[in-house]
Amino acid sequence: DVLMENNTALSKSLGMAKDLAPSFRFLTPASNRPPGPALFFSGYAEGSSNNKLVVLFNPSCDDAPLEQYSLVKTTNGREEETVQLSGTLNAGELLTLCYTPYTGFCELSYSLLNHNGDDAIALVHDGVLLDTIGVLGEDPGSGWEVAGVPACTKDHTLVRKSSVATGQPDWGVSAGTTATDSEWIVYSKDELQWLECFTTTQSCTAPDVEIEIAMDVLLASTLPNVSGVLRLVGVGDGHPAISGGYHTTLLRVTGRGNLTVETLALVNGYGGQGGAVEVHAGARLLLQGCTVAHHRALGAGGAVYVEAGAPVDVTLADSLLLNNTAAEGGGLLHVPDLGGGQ
Repeated sequence: DVLMENNTALSKSLGMAKDLAPSFRFLTPASNRPPGPALFFSGYAEGSSNNKLVVLFNPSCDDAPLEQYSLVKTTNGREEETVQLSGTLNAGELLTLCYTPYTGFCELSYSLLNHNGDDAIALVHDGVLLDTIGVLGEDPGSGWEVAGVPACTKDHTLVRKSSVATGQPDWGVSAGTTATDSEWIVYSKDELQWLECFTTTQSCTAPDVEIEIAMDVLLASTLPNVSGVLRLVGVGDGHPAISGGYHTTLLRVTGRGNLTVETLALVNGYGGQGGAVEVHAGARLLLQGCTVAHHRALGAGGAVYVEAGAPVDVTLADSLLLNNTAAEGGGLLHVPDLGGGQ
């Protein structure tokens, strides 16, 4: 559940702010929401020795039974091989499939994944092609070009960009011709650590509470701490903003909280740490299409402060960040040693 501290004060302050003509609605998610998009490849590696693997991502709000999915591979454009997957991929999680198990990366192993750079690999669901790396039945020579890098499916590690939300059965669209239009980020051979760093701007979690804000300025003192799943969305043409009034931190995401803020301006925050947002251990924050400006911290993290102690997930996407300062460093963002997390 979302912790809504001081609901009475929240209601009263909204009622008093009639001059701001607010539109402030609580929207509860439908219990029969449709399932999210199907699985897709978030990562791929073809490297030395047995460093051959693919990573699947489940972007939906529902766990995926892998028995409905298969991997298909063609070798040198000719021999086709298929394997049915097994197990479950939980909502919002990654799963690493590899040729042979080794510490740190492999979760499931399949002999089919002994691929070279010129072998295409596809993900199929109930006979429907969902995603592919390379073109089934085609021999590209040493490998396929990705993001303008020749023979890139050989001796490289590929990670999907965070803007990708679904698979792409058209390899030409997925591979692209430049680093800008490709769906993939290219890393060097055996740089497998990047495979675990895939993040997405798409939330796999339906909000417990969704709030639409349509007003010139909403004072942050009217907003709750976030301990569940909350989505704040700016709507309308009134340049909706949340302001700290130069005396308070705007938002705090606590415990296992999950906060998404879209198309809002977060301005004029002031705090001991994190003028705009404090992100506590184990929490998740996504700022999508936001302006984050004019925040000040007496400690560290002028705009966003990340607490030490456990892995957190902070994503800033398509957002404008400016004029944020902190007395102890990290004018925009303070990230401590997370003890092996990310």
